[in-house]
Amino acid sequence: MIVGVFSALGSSSVLFAGPALPWSQKLPLILDALTRVFALALIGWLIARLVQALATALDVQAMRVATAESAERLLIAALGRVAEALERSATVAPSRSPVPADPAAEIGKAIQEAKWDHAGTLVREFIAAHPDEPDGSRLARELETSRAVEARSLRGKLDAAREANDPDRVLELRDAFRPLLDADALRTLDQELIRWLMALIQKRLRAGTIRVDVVELAAKVAERFDHTSEGASLRAALPTLRRSAGLCARCGKPYTGIDDACPDCLKAQSLPTFGTEFDPEVDPESTEGDDPDRALFSDDSV
Repeated sequence: MIVGVFSALGSSSVLFAGPALPWSQKLPLILDALTRVFALALIGWLIARLVQALATALDVQAMRVATAESAERLLIAALGRVAEALERSATVAPSRSPVPADPAAEIGKAIQEAKWDHAGTLVREFIAAHPDEPDGSRLARELETSRAVEARSLRGKLDAAREANDPDRVLELRDAFRPLLDADALRTLDQELIRWLMALIQKRLRAGTIRVDVVELAAKVAERFDHTSEGASLRAALPTLRRSAGLCARCGKPYTGIDDACPDCLKAQSLPTFGTEFDPEVDPESTEGDDPDRALFSDDSV
């Protein structure tokens, strides 16, 4: 602005130092001087604002740099503390011995949850690891007592299911007996149950039309008792029973066609099996023996 004033005074010195001029000539000189003053004043104001804005930006940038440096120092310090803590834990951890689990509590939990095989394994492992520990025999007696109590409870449920002629429940309870009985006791139970089940199946088969549910029951019995002669006989009679009930002789699905098996089973049979060869010396029609179907239907024990 001061520069504008001096410039205006320089251009208007003619008005004061020179000869007197008429107003027609003085007016343009006066306007030119004022224009210079205002123009240079505006330029000066703009330059001042730009300098102020630049100074403000520099201050903000300096604050950001300072903040970033402070955060970096804090992060480095925190990482250093974490690294020291990890080193201390790695050094101390190996000296700590794991707290052993209470075998008695673990065995008791397995017994309460009726995981008999798991409980028996735990007892055997404990006795093998601590042969001189008196708790071993105590835990074994506790397991056997719990098994006997559970077996008596299942026996009552089994007798009730037989009284109600509920073979599905009988099969379910028989499976529950397996981890509770030894081999001889389970064999005796199987002989008892297979006789009862065979008598029930024969009774239902002679009642009239062979129903699908009876055939399905026969399949379940044959699957569980195939180690007995009755179960093997029942398995051999399954194809005939299934065809009599309108089922496929092989897969047991509904099929009322004239072939021996459903199209899916015939298609699977037509595909050659890798590693099998046809033996022409074996004649399937030449193997004659007892007819399992005849034995199944002609049993007069019921």
